[in-house]
Amino acid sequence: YDGVQTVDNPTLITGLTIKDFAVAGDSLCVIDTTDKILCRGGNNFGTLGNGTSGGGNENYTFNEILGGRTYKAISGDFGQVCAIDSNDLIYC
Repeated sequence: YDGVQTVDNPTLITGLTIKDFAVAGDSLCVIDTTDKILCRGGNNFGTLGNGTSGGGNENYTFNEILGGRTYKAISGDFGQVCAIDSNDLIYC
């Protein structure tokens, strides 16, 4: 394994305007134009932020996480996503 993953059938994301995004393992989180965080993916490490973990790659619907706040930046690594809200507080 050289750290490169090949995607045979990439999926075009439509209906969403993205300001920023972060990839964490097998999950993708975005900040949309309303400054909300939406995530989709495998959730193997709880990266979807919904209080659960695991489940493979079946969650291809974007779901809002960390609701009730607005966000201005997002970053991810292998196992987590962190975001900075409009009050400069960090949530991971």
